[in-house]
Amino acid sequence: MEPTLIYSHVFAGASVLLSGLVAMLAPKGGRGHRMAGQLYFWGMFWIFASALLLIGMVRFNIFLLVMGVFSFYLTFSGYRVLKRKAPGQQGWIDWGAAIFAIASGLGLLFYGL
Repeated sequence: MEPTLIYSHVFAGASVLLSGLVAMLAPKGGRGHRMAGQLYFWGMFWIFASALLLIGMVRFNIFLLVMGVFSFYLTFSGYRVLKRKAPGQQGWIDWGAAIFAIASGLGLLFYGL
């Protein structure tokens, strides 16, 4: 299972790089931009999920764990901004994700001290 997980992680990373490029080059709000953005989001989701599995199965690395949390938090918060539409309507999931990202950063800071 481990090699399959690694290959899927790498494949998702390559698809995120390509879809991110397409999203940047496509006209904002157009069909191509939206489709590339969705591929980017779900690719980042799989990168995060597979990284958690790999960190748990292969070798624990606190730095890579926190980098994965931050990377996915930025992707997730961008997704949530588009879903909310109206400013100032943050839900519990938005606050929970932000608090988790902050706690992860503080955990890495205190781990390093």
